[in-house]
Amino acid sequence: MRPMSASELQEIALDIAPEVNRLNQLESPMRLVQAAMLTNPALADICAESLALKLHNFYTGCERIFQIIASELNGGLPSSYDGHRRLLNPMSKPQDYRPAVLREDTVYKLNEIPQLSAGCLQYIRG
Repeated sequence: MRPMSASELQEIALDIAPEVNRLNQLESPMRLVQAAMLTNPALADICAESLALKLHNFYTGCERIFQIIASELNGGLPSSYDGHRRLLNPMSKPQDYRPAVLREDTVYKLNEIPQLSAGCLQYIRG
């Protein structure tokens, strides 16, 4: 990996910023759906499906950020059947040119989201 100038790093930060904003905008709707599930059990299935979709949106938003980091700072994107794990796991490891992006426990939790989201949708659809 070659050294990057401050302006190149700033450009990467500008690419990441809209993704972070979209992630922040998911929090309030997710809390509303959770509250609706608790107060109106008749809507539990619809709310669970909405929550699963929002969780999927959260995960893919995180993944887009990690793709930017991997392509710009790590030298490229992984390509394999378990690409999401190969993208995510290095984010907890410091590199010569960047600090760790995530803590180990965060990587573990993010690795669980695709299965959780798929499990919710499978349960709802029977």
